[in-house]
Amino acid sequence: MKTRTCLFIFCLLITVSVGCIAQKSIRGNGHIITKKIEISDYESINMIGCSAYIEYKQSDETPKLTVIIDENVLPYISIKVEGGTLKVAPKALDDPDNEWRNTCNINPSKFKIITNSKNLKEIQAVGSGDFSVLSDLSINKLAVNLAGSGSVNFTKAVKGSKIALSLAGSGDINANDIRVDNLECSLAGSGDITLGGETPRANYNVASSGEINAYKCIVKKLDCSVAGSGEIKAYATENIDATVTGSGSIYHKGNAKASTSVFGPGSIKKVN
Repeated sequence: MKTRTCLFIFCLLITVSVGCIAQKSIRGNGHIITKKIEISDYESINMIGCSAYIEYKQSDETPKLTVIIDENVLPYISIKVEGGTLKVAPKALDDPDNEWRNTCNINPSKFKIITNSKNLKEIQAVGSGDFSVLSDLSINKLAVNLAGSGSVNFTKAVKGSKIALSLAGSGDINANDIRVDNLECSLAGSGDITLGGETPRANYNVASSGEINAYKCIVKKLDCSVAGSGEIKAYATENIDATVTGSGSIYHKGNAKASTSVFGPGSIKKVN
């Protein structure tokens, strides 16, 4: 999973960088409009290079999308469903050969998207955008890949088979009521991931200075590792396999049988 995630992030960052080398800026004029956009159903969301705030709900209703944005900025934004994926990006990235090809630096005064679909399998976001799930979420498998300074927030319960959370950069992921069979969590950079709920199995990995706060996520069997100066706070009830390489720390609650390894000045401590 980590290899696929790193490749995804690298490719998208290269796309954003190359696509925006020769760019001009468009700043929102403050004239906010609301527009409904007809869409088909989708299972994935991909947002690149936009500072949008997306409010999402899982619903059996017909998929809908409403965008609230400066009227002079909207022509430079591509919002469409393609191949089962809702794509939100500057048109300069969506179609480098079009008339907007040199307009990638877009600064709206407001950019909000309200949307729903029947199922959700993937969230991919690169940049400073924010994404909130405002409903309970019933999934089979969900992959969340966030790169940059944005955020992904699950405000209600997430139930299903597996959720994989990956964060690269200084952003945040918050999921306070996870109830899945398997949880994977990977953090590279200075960001924060906050978890709550319960799961039979979990895997937490931190590289660099980031932090996973998971005292409120009760795990039966947990594998976790820190490489660098990062930190993991975890709760395990049966088994915990913990490794620290560098100056990082792992703190764990619960009565789990612990297998620990420390390489460097870091530490692994059981706390009450």
